[in-house]
Amino acid sequence: LHNLRQVQWQGDYYAIIGDLKLGEKVITILSTHIQWQKEHHLKAIDDMIKEMKKYEYLICMGDINAFDATQLRFHTEGFNIANGGHQGFLCTAPNSKRKGRTDGLHIDNIITTRNIKIMNVSAPGAGLTEDDHYPVIADIVITWD
Repeated sequence: LHNLRQVQWQGDYYAIIGDLKLGEKVITILSTHIQWQKEHHLKAIDDMIKEMKKYEYLICMGDINAFDATQLRFHTEGFNIANGGHQGFLCTAPNSKRKGRTDGLHIDNIITTRNIKIMNVSAPGAGLTEDDHYPVIADIVITWD
């Protein structure tokens, strides 16, 4: 990755962004963590969407820490989403589920620009992640314009 930079979100959380050059095209990679306190979600998501709209090709991944309706805003704003997309929502917060929660279970995601398709999404349990988060894993296909 080249041109590494950091962008601040609401609540002292941030994203690390870098550019991956493939031939003449640049794919921007954004890794983020949104603060878990609900009062920060809307402003952080607004800022995140504003930042993401700057890039022609984007792959964003991270702990979004937001409820389903908030995460669906990415789709409404023109992005593809892995968790909550065509395959539905996948639990990525198993500890919350074990505690009996029915919301806030699908908090991790992969988000791409429309020209990067997302398929075969899974959130497998793995021995090291049973008490925290399951990873979101997906195949992607880049459609060059």
